[in-house]
Order: sequence, then structure tokens, then C-alpha cells
Amino acid sequence: MIENNVSMNRKTINNDRIGICPKFGCNYLKKVKPLKFKLFGIKKYPICPKHKISLVFINEFVEGFLYGVRACLFDKESIPPIDLLELTLKMGEKEFRQIVNLWMYSNPIGRGAQIVSRYMDGLSKGYLKELSRKQRKSLMREKSDRKRFEMLRKDFNKISENYTNFMKYLNDRYALLFNPEYINPVSKNMKVLLKNWLKDHLKIIQTDYKSTNGENGSLEALKQEIDIILQVGTCSVILGKVPRVVIKGFNAFELFSLYSNFLYNGLCDELTLSNLKNLIENPLEFLKINCKITLNNKLNPLDNQNKEIEKLENINVPNFRQKALKEIDKIINHPDFQSNKNDIIKKKSIKILNEHILRATEGEFTIPKNANMQSISSTIIFTALISTKNVNQINVSKISGIGQDLISQYYARYFKPFYPRIKFHFNNPKFKFMEIRKKVALFFFENMIENKKIKNPELVEELMLCIRNNSSLNDLISKREIHILNDMLLQHRKTFIKHFSQLAEVIRYVKLLGQMHKEIRAHIIIKYLSDSLEKKGITLNQKSDTFKSTLIELYDYLKESKYSKYLPIRSATQKSLSKNAKFKRYNNYRKIVSYRIKLYVIKNIYDGKYTNNYKCPFCEKEGYQYNTDIVRLRALEFHHRHEKECEYTTATFYELFMDNRANENFLSDLIKKMESEKVILICRNHHRAIFHGKIINIFRYLINWEKIFSFPAELIHILIRTSVESYYEASNLSNAQKRRIRLSITRALKKRFILEYLYGENCPICGEFNIKQHLEAFDFCHKLKEKKSINASDLFQLYDCREILMILEGEIGMYMCSNCHTVMHNANLEVLNEVYNDQKILNKIDIDSNILNNRFAPIQIKKPVRTPLKKNLLIDGFIERLLITMYEILKFKKFVTSNDLKNEFGLTRTSIIFKSISRKESFLAKQINIIPGKGRTSAKINLTESGYSTTKLILHFRNYFRKIY
Repeated sequence: MIENNVSMNRKTINNDRIGICPKFGCNYLKKVKPLKFKLFGIKKYPICPKHKISLVFINEFVEGFLYGVRACLFDKESIPPIDLLELTLKMGEKEFRQIVNLWMYSNPIGRGAQIVSRYMDGLSKGYLKELSRKQRKSLMREKSDRKRFEMLRKDFNKISENYTNFMKYLNDRYALLFNPEYINPVSKNMKVLLKNWLKDHLKIIQTDYKSTNGENGSLEALKQEIDIILQVGTCSVILGKVPRVVIKGFNAFELFSLYSNFLYNGLCDELTLSNLKNLIENPLEFLKINCKITLNNKLNPLDNQNKEIEKLENINVPNFRQKALKEIDKIINHPDFQSNKNDIIKKKSIKILNEHILRATEGEFTIPKNANMQSISSTIIFTALISTKNVNQINVSKISGIGQDLISQYYARYFKPFYPRIKFHFNNPKFKFMEIRKKVALFFFENMIENKKIKNPELVEELMLCIRNNSSLNDLISKREIHILNDMLLQHRKTFIKHFSQLAEVIRYVKLLGQMHKEIRAHIIIKYLSDSLEKKGITLNQKSDTFKSTLIELYDYLKESKYSKYLPIRSATQKSLSKNAKFKRYNNYRKIVSYRIKLYVIKNIYDGKYTNNYKCPFCEKEGYQYNTDIVRLRALEFHHRHEKECEYTTATFYELFMDNRANENFLSDLIKKMESEKVILICRNHHRAIFHGKIINIFRYLINWEKIFSFPAELIHILIRTSVESYYEASNLSNAQKRRIRLSITRALKKRFILEYLYGENCPICGEFNIKQHLEAFDFCHKLKEKKSINASDLFQLYDCREILMILEGEIGMYMCSNCHTVMHNANLEVLNEVYNDQKILNKIDIDSNILNNRFAPIQIKKPVRTPLKKNLLIDGFIERLLITMYEILKFKKFVTSNDLKNEFGLTRTSIIFKSISRKESFLAKQINIIPGKGRTSAKINLTESGYSTTKLILHFRNYFRKIY
């Protein structure tokens, strides 16, 4: 059982969580919900009904369980036993090497590894079984908007991640521990030797051992007993027998549980390749050394700690034990001593006191007459508190009145080697751990720069090796700091590995994120960095604010080192800046970052397809030179093949960067996404003209008709209506939709008339883009942006051409193509220098800007302006129908009678037709000639010469747009 796991508290959890019994092998799982009324706490701690102990969080349990499994499988004592090695060595070197390799090959099965996969699979299935159907569905999705299920997702992912890492570690580690060349069946003599050894050791373990976890006996002695049991299991595997998972009351789960305690108490040491190498290459020396160690372990005086102490030699205080117990009771019974495990602390304090007395009687030290009983008792309780798991922190110094420095000194001298802290004291001012951490961070960073493929476990292994060899790392860490790290490694190995593995991940993340920010010359913001790391569960055992401060210190330390070129500038605080200064700084920063991202994408998308000339393919095809160049970065845009997908503008680039600035692969991911969407680089003019001017492109034949403005306004509107009604895609649209299309065509015609009136055929700045072919690419550009009062595009729906020009004349501006327009609103030189960092390009930008300023001529009306689209009557479908109907009838008759029209229009009276004609008389007077009838004689109607021309024109556009598909 893992005792240091935090018991589930329904008061503290905010979302549903899954709990598990901390007893290894118990499959009791339960979904635990938060308390609705947190003031009451009924059933605050859910318990296992079988073992009557509080449940723990399953993700923490799995991590501890796998640590125990690893400790069991790869313990230093997992090598063949010394007595078996001595016997094997006498048979020859070949047999010796064979038994060592066979032993290491058989170890995982012999030590119970076969149950881990089944157990983890059962836990995963049990986990899903405890969830509701909605929770399981949410868990299966990659992303879910249900925040209340987020902890269930994190816990499940943590289980998978821990098990994946364990299996990877197992595969990598296992393959290194034996040589396949020596994995062969054993000889008959060796088989007899192994059977005899197995038979002898089975007799040794006939006595029922109890898993006391060191309560009634020495933990070291218990480990020796467990080692024998595991050796028996491995030997059984070599002999081809199925290893007994249960041997005299012990099952594999209990073994893993015990090994978790052994690991925690520093009794486990990981088997290294150097140990195995020494065993194989120098067996005699290895056996000689290890035999001495075994003998020393048997003579450990702590094995007799429970014997009755009759003679207290080297203790010069009468009734020392009784006085110390009295002081211990006094402190523990104090009102301020509020621990959740008072009985356990008292029991452990008595145990520590007995061991202290025993060591004194053995002559390790002498307790003088003037010994301060309060200091000794306070230190004993302090030792019990810091070496016990899941105990509330209590200020013993405040209760006893003994200074903390004195307690710490006494603890370090007498108790630290036997009862180390459960948790490493990161905030101990004597350690100055922040300084050590910064130097280790630099050590990691240096190794990552030199070897880009090095992984985090390898970095931590390298650090541990340097500490064991008393190396100075990067010539910055002193011997005192090495000593602190060595103590941490020996006494808090799990904490050491976890903390520095997380530190390695932090530094790797900083390095990769720094590379991305350097590429686009963006400042790095620590807040986003810390938030992202916290989401991954990396906090260096700190709270959010402390973790953020630590990251700032680490980053600044790395930035001040010789590797500063690999890291961008950190964004400093803006508290001292004014509101306007903050806005200006932010605006410039946004422009620099967005343009740099755009420039990076242009250079790298499609393996640098656009790097040579940065030209729009349509400009290149049409032979345009002036408008296509990298200096007009704003004029280069990315076009999607599908309109539903978002456009990649500079604003979009900045938003994506802000949303993903904690993603070290942001740039490569962005390029992959854009390539998958098959975007193309194109100038703004062609982007608008070809891909975003759908209506103008469809009806361009009408808009660009050479004599269109020589027609009466009413006829132009009739032709617009005829064209829209004849186009197959528009014919089935609603009246409102058709009206919007007609208005778009009218606006385009007004814009064409004004541009041709002012500038002729081409853009007045570059002289390349034609007004007729790229009409939608022309913008109105204000000379001074701050004096802008209207949007020119809003005028075309409300006013006629003369009124539009009069309004625009007062705006102090002119029309130009969109590509040239981008030059007018370029960022300032300081921003552009940050974007390009190339003086040649900056010179070209300066020349381009001067050309535009020299050619900039605000609109001035020098001659009368016509209003070609200002109509005097409402245009509907009647005129078109009347003229076409008459045209068709006149093919067979000399005149059209009123009765002919009545029948064609499906009316009951001819008066309705003449009333409609009278309403349109201002236009129809020139198109038709009416001869009134006399008496019962019907009126005769004929088309004039102008009427014939108008009707033919209407039919021409109707037939043209009917043929378009």
C-alpha cells in the first residue's frame, strides 16, 4: 500500500474524480462526487469497504504503483544471489556468464512483472465502467467543452501516460541487462545445482513471514527476506517452472507494496550496467566486496532495537527515558498540537527515542548530564513529523519554546541518516535551492544545445552521474551545492528525479519556444509559458504565482549566460507606461509579429516555392513588374480554394500566434495546416478581382459594355434587370436577393464611370492595372487617415455619380489600386526595420513610398459631371415585356393592336395596358408609336426606330446571359 498518497476529500474536489483503494491488488474503484454542502462533511473521505481505508486519487496511485514495480524489477539485489554465483563460478567462466544472463533474462517474470499489464488493463476498464455514458463519450473526444469532465480526462490520460512511460522504460532497460548469445538451455550439472539451491532456499522461507513494513522488525531485515523470496521465483523460471505468485502469504502486489516502502526509505538502489559489467568481468573481486557488505548488514545493531534496555551505558541522565517520554507527552498533548495522526506520531516518537537510547548504549555517542530534555524531545517529535507521510505540518519550535535552528542541528546530527524527510525542503534558506536550480537549468540548456537529440531522462541520468562523481557540472556549482544535491538524491530519490525531470522539460520547452519566438522576433511572455506548463502538470512542486516567479528567474539567468543568442527578449512590465504609450507599443508589436509570421510563411510554405521572386503568379503571367515585390508585403495575400475556410490575413496570423504562443511547433503546424488547405500566394488586386468579385465577374460583359453610358439611365437599369433575370443561377432567387445583385451591378457601373472620368483606363499610381478588368481592386485612399469621415464604398448606394464626386472631393483623397493603397498605409520605418532587417529592402520601400506621394493627386472636379444612372421613373419588368412582345408580333404583322397585347398579357381589359404605358410615358414615348382607334376599331401600336434598337439590345443581353453556365 502507498501510504503517502493524498486521501480523497470530497470537500476539496470540484469535479467528479475516480478513487481507488491504496492497497495494491485491490480492484475497488468508485466515482467520487464533490460535496454539495461543504460545511457538513458527511462521508468526507470515501473508504474501501473491504480494507476500511480511505480511497486515493487513481492517477497518484498508478504513479506510485509503477514506481514500486520498477523498484522491484530493477533493484540492485535482483542479480543472482552471492552463494549461487560462488557455486557457479567453480564450474567455469562460460557457465558463470550463462547463469548471470539467464538470471537477468528471467528476472521480470520471476519478480511478478506478468501481472502488471493485466492489472493496468483491469484498472482502465474499471475506470471506464465507473463513468456515465456522457462522461465516456466526452472522454473519447479529443476536445470537449464540458469542463466538469476535465479532471476525469486528465486522470485517465495520466494513467495512460504513466503506463506508456513504464512500458517504454521496461523495454529499454530489460534489453540492456542480458546478452542474447548466452540465453541457452542449461546443462544437466547446472540444472542439478539450481534444483538443489532452490530446494535449500524453499526450506528457508517455510517460516511464515509477516509483512510488517518494519513495525515489529527491522525494515532492512524484512528486505533481506523478500529478496530471498524473489530469488526463488527467478530460479523457478530458469528451471522451466511456472513461478508461484503466492509464496507463504506473500503475493506479487504485497511485494510491490513493500518495495514502494523500501524505495521510500532508501533501501532500494537501481541496478546499473556498470554493476552488471563488474560482476561479469571481475567476478572474484565483486563477490569479495559483496560478501563483506552482507556480513555488515547482519551485524546491524538496529536489528535488536526492541530488546529490553537494562543497562544505559553512556547515558548520564538519570531516568532519561521517563523524562523524555514526559516531555514528548507534554508537547503532543498541547492544545496547539493539532495533527491528524497524533497516535501515530506518539508511537513513532517512542520508537525513535528507543533507537536513540540503543545507539547511545552501543557507544555511538554519549548523552551528557546537562542534556536539554526539551531540545531532545522536541527534535524527536520534529523527526517523527517530517518522516511520516500525510501529516499536518506543526511548528514544534513554537509549542516547545526551543529555537528551530537548535532543533535542526540536533536532527541533522542524530536522526537525519535514519529518518530523512519525506519531502525535500526546497525553501530551506541554507540550501539556496533557487541558485542551485538555475545552475542545473544552465547545465541542461548547455547539453540540449550541444546534443539536440538528448532526452530528458538522459539529462537527469547525466546530472546524477555528475553528482555521484562529485563533478562541478558547468564549473558553476560549488562542492557545497553538489553535497546538497547528493543528499537529495540519496534521501529523496523520487522527488529528485521528478523535480529535475520537470526542470529538464521546462528548459526544453523554453528552448523550443525561444527558437520559435526568435524566428519571428517576438518577445516571450512568461505568463503564457507558465500557464501552458501548468496545464501539462509541470509546476516544479510550486503554486502558480511562485512557479511564474521561478520561471522569470530561470529565464533571466539563461538570458544573461553565453547562450543568450538562443533566447528572445522577455516582455517586461508596462506599469510605468501611459495609456497612449502602451497602445502604441502594443500596436507596433502586433504589426511586427504578424508581418514576421507572414514573411516566414511566404519563405517556407511549399518548401520555399515563392522564395525566388515572391511574385503573384497572375502578375507574373500578365507581365506586371511594379506591383509584385516583397517590399509590398501587405499586398501579398493567401487565397483559399474554399470560401468557408478562414482567410490568413496579418490579423489572423497574430490571433493564431496569441492563441498558440505556448506551442513550440506553432510555425511548422501553421505551414502544414495552410498546405493542407492548398492556399496560394496572390497579390491583393488579383485576389479581389478574380476570387472575391463574383457578381462583377459574372456581369462584367454588361458593366464593361463600351457604349453603356451613352444610353438613357432607364435603359441601363432595364438591361441590368434583364441580365439578372436571364442568368440561370439568379432566376430562382427571391426578389430581395435579385434586388441586391442589381444594386451591386449599379454600384460597379457608378464606380467605373467615376474612375474613367478621373483617370482614364489604368491605376493613376502604378499605371499597370486596368480599371475595366480589375474594377473591384480599386480603393479610395485618404491622404490623412485621421481626417477620414466616410467610407467611399457606402456612397454608391445612396448618391448619384455627381454627388459622390462632390463628397469625395472634400475628403482629400484619390482612387488607386489596392496594391498601391497598401503602400500609403505602410507601418513606420522603425516597425519595418524590425520586420525585414534588410537595408536594401528598406531603401526600396522608401523609393516606392516617394513615387506614390509624388503621384498622389486629390480629387478635383474641373468639368461638369453627368449622372448616367439617375433614372426618373421606377423600372420594373413591364417595359422589357412590352417591347419584346411587340417585337415578336411585328415579325408577322404591320401593327400591334390593343387586343393583341391584352391577349398576350392575359388581361380582361385593354385599359390596364394603356394605363401602364402612360406611367412609363417619359421613356416609352421614344420607343413606341400609338395610333388611337375610332369607334370599335382597336388602337394600333408600332415600334419606332429607337424602339427597335432598344429591343434588340435587350434581347442581345438576355440571350447572352442565358447562355452562361
